[in-house]
Amino acid sequence: MNWDSQHNKPHTPPLPEEVWDALKPEREEEREEERAALAETWALAEHYRDLEPDEATFQQMGADIWATLEATIQEESAAEVAPAPLRLVKSRPRIFQLRPWHQVAMAACLALLIGVVFILSQQSITHTAPFGETATIDLPDGSQVILNSGSTLSHQRTFGEEIRRVTLEGEAFFSVAKSEIPFVVGTFNGTTTVVGTQFNVRAWKDDIEPATDVSVLEGKVRLAAQQTAQHAITLTAGESARLVAQSITPTPLEESVDNALAWRTGSFKLVKPLGTVARELERRYDVILEVAETDLLNEPVAILKESPASVEAILSDIAEIKNYEYRAIPGGYEIKRADTE
Repeated sequence: MNWDSQHNKPHTPPLPEEVWDALKPEREEEREEERAALAETWALAEHYRDLEPDEATFQQMGADIWATLEATIQEESAAEVAPAPLRLVKSRPRIFQLRPWHQVAMAACLALLIGVVFILSQQSITHTAPFGETATIDLPDGSQVILNSGSTLSHQRTFGEEIRRVTLEGEAFFSVAKSEIPFVVGTFNGTTTVVGTQFNVRAWKDDIEPATDVSVLEGKVRLAAQQTAQHAITLTAGESARLVAQSITPTPLEESVDNALAWRTGSFKLVKPLGTVARELERRYDVILEVAETDLLNEPVAILKESPASVEAILSDIAEIKNYEYRAIPGGYEIKRADTE
């Protein structure tokens, strides 16, 4: 779709000749008016078509509408149709007749437009925080979400109208605006439901130990397993819980709410297997971290570091605590057991 930069309107594309040949009026004076009206509707439909990401769905819908339109035109052409009543347009002094198939054509184009708008309303909007960065998202209902590095958040275009549901892949801190409509965060294995509160959700399904971790700063939330709603727990301020598969347990004391929220201030506080810590460092600093021996991936590591200056500062602590060593490789670092020779 080409746009008029001065008026911010779509240039009207040429109406397909096969459409006009089938629909053109018999009277010459009707030609330009009918062509302009139909072409304008066509332009709007084409504009929304270009915005529609699901091309296959759009084409199928258009084919179905056109088939109905073509059948109606053939039926009207073959039958003896009584003249349509004269219609007076108040803004013009002349009277003109709008043929039934012209009305069908206009209705079909408008149906196409409405259909595309409906499909667009069902499409998701996705927000992403690149590696090495965080992102702040202001949702339509007034809620705010801070995405940790490498995380994505998605929701329908109609978010906030009748439902407030988002889907999270990664980690995010939520400040939820109060509303009678519950706010639901879906993850790969569970849901967290609130009305108005502040809480953190971490859910990386490709972690060494995949889990959804929820930590509440203010208010109250309900954490439930995705497939078994009976497995649910209510958390209040200062409480955390972990959902593994379909089982929910309180988070160990060493993994406090303060530690769970440390990433928001640039600190690094994690008690996880080395493989999980390595993935977190990759996202946080946008580097490559390779663990030389696969059996090291599941070894527990506890890193509680306030505002580290660089990834090297954290790797240095890990090496000292666990008797590992690390070396630079293209794009990042390799971690392995220290040479004991």
